[in-house]
Amino acid sequence: MFRDPGKKLKVLAQVIFWFIFIGGLLGAVGLLVGGLSLAGSRYAPDGMWAVMIFGSLLVGGLSFLVAWLSSIRLYAYGQQVDDTSAIRETLERMAPAPRPQYVQQPYGTFGYQPPQAPPAPQAPQAPQAPQAPQAPQSNPFGGNDQAF
Repeated sequence: MFRDPGKKLKVLAQVIFWFIFIGGLLGAVGLLVGGLSLAGSRYAPDGMWAVMIFGSLLVGGLSFLVAWLSSIRLYAYGQQVDDTSAIRETLERMAPAPRPQYVQQPYGTFGYQPPQAPPAPQAPQAPQAPQAPQAPQSNPFGGNDQAF
């Protein structure tokens, strides 16, 4: 039911488009048939059939525009949902991101601390022999050569 919502939104937009467009065309056909039936009637005012035929053409043309405007935003939103899902799937395949870890900071504030890699194991070191004291360094600026 909740899988692939972008595709379902796009299909719904297409259904809405065709429903409005076909309804407008049926209305236009009805006006056209009415206008043609009035053409030979002695009870209709003169020129009424021409108005109804023109109205049928206008309704037929506007039904496409109204149907398109009614469904384009929903279709675009469905496309955006599809694109966002594709981007998320691509990023997940590239490198799964670790979940952020939140830790309590001093004074009761909370902050983000990125995950840290565990320290690499180190080989045990052999005890070192004590070193002999080194001779004092000479003064690089001249003067007496005693250690500071």
